Amino acid sequence: QLANINFQRKEITLNPDQTKNKQPRNIPINDELLEIFLKLNLGKYPLDYYLFTKNRIPSEKKVSRNYFQKQFKNVREKAGLSKNHTMYSMRHTYAMNYMLGVQDENDATSKIYKLMEYLGHADFEETRGYLRKLGYKLTKAETYKGFPKFGESPIQR
Repeated sequence: QLANINFQRKEITLNPDQTKNKQPRNIPINDELLEIFLKLNLGKYPLDYYLFTKNRIPSEKKVSRNYFQKQFKNVREKAGLSKNHTMYSMRHTYAMNYMLGVQDENDATSKIYKLMEYLGHADFEETRGYLRKLGYKLTKAETYKGFPKFGESPIQR
């Protein structure tokens, strides 16, 4: 719902009933998405409206649970991609590109903590296992076991 979008903090809040691990989660909004949201002029719609609807403008009627799966399947077929390409595989691609693309040798802890947060994992071991299944080899600095739990700051005060 539009009420879950906080433009000042640049984040989307998911309530416990909307997440896999039943924990509340704040998802950062990058500048590109923020620009799209602003162009949509979302402020003119009631806060209880849904962003994702069949007519592609906010309304009080949300799409079904499998709506995006169906849309993705249609796009995949039109693009001639195999069934191995799934919506979830885009998440895998993001995680790998993030780990390979973020150059922060001085602070590997921060890099993997950010990915953990972006993926909504509860702890470091979950993120490490996820990356291992994808074939990513963690550097020695990235295997540090003193990572905080989800929502805790990695910075020691």
